[in-house]
Amino acid sequence: MCPRKEDATAIGTIEVDREGDVQVVSLHGEHDISTAPELRGALERAQAAGDAVVVDLGEVEFVDSTVLQALLQGRTSTEQGAERRLVLVVPDDGVARRLLSLTNLDELIPAYTTRAEAIAALGGRAGR
Repeated sequence: MCPRKEDATAIGTIEVDREGDVQVVSLHGEHDISTAPELRGALERAQAAGDAVVVDLGEVEFVDSTVLQALLQGRTSTEQGAERRLVLVVPDDGVARRLLSLTNLDELIPAYTTRAEAIAALGGRAGR
């Protein structure tokens, strides 16, 4: 019998909320190939509605390359519509900060340390 691992982390969750005309997609826990399709779907739905999107990575514990690819695809989609934008929330002490810095993704997608800063940065572009 194998001992039960108390520290095992469950697969990550994705929540979508609305703050005004901005959709906030929040990732919690560990995200990899198993959650990347859900993230892509959330980004596609928000962008199809013409909404600006904030992806909050403040509570991620792990992110792999498939999630980074989904974010890049979301960025490309938002560039096609002048009214739409994608920004990230990445706290300075968060797990995602180092990964985004190493991959230079934080230079391709604007990243802010708080949700309030990210939403404020969208300014007038947050509307439809």
